[in-house]
Amino acid sequence: MDIAVELCRPGISSKVFLAARRGAYIIPNYLFGKPLDKIATLFPVHTPFWLKSLIIKFALKLGVGNVEDFGLQKPDHKPGAAHFTISQDILVRLGRGDIIPKPNIESYNGNKVKFVDGSEEEIDVIIYCTGYDVKFPFFDENFLSAKDNHLPLFHRMVKPEFKNLFFVGLFQPLGPIAPLSEFQGKWISEYLVGNYEFPSEEK
Repeated sequence: MDIAVELCRPGISSKVFLAARRGAYIIPNYLFGKPLDKIATLFPVHTPFWLKSLIIKFALKLGVGNVEDFGLQKPDHKPGAAHFTISQDILVRLGRGDIIPKPNIESYNGNKVKFVDGSEEEIDVIIYCTGYDVKFPFFDENFLSAKDNHLPLFHRMVKPEFKNLFFVGLFQPLGPIAPLSEFQGKWISEYLVGNYEFPSEEK
């Protein structure tokens, strides 16, 4: 969405479309006059997901409104179940008509793009921002695979049957991944030097 915001500035593009496969919750950099990271620290560590999700949904309703009012799709998940989209400008640009929202692309033929709602537009450039699938092509699928992006791991880092194979960063926090990945690295180090033992596989 940041790319769309930059492209719609005067003198850059005559028209900008934003096509999406699904809806997302949009959070501004500042909410209720406070930086977003300050808002996130208000939750106690052990706050259950359902309660955090409910509070966030209520706060977004008050502070942002419904993304559907700006032409975007309604999110099909609870707040926090997928990454938020953080943008101070996207809703303003959508509201002013600088960016035109569209559903997913169905097909394209030359410069003509057809969307799943049946509409068509002449497009010069398409910028794909489609995310990624968790895959490990260097492993045999019978040994290890993440079907449908699902890989059950102990503490999201290790499979109990492979205690010398570790994964870092395969989680989805509300904030940045890097600090938590650093803690994962420390945990792995503690295990490798013998300061930590795994519980039994039954546990």
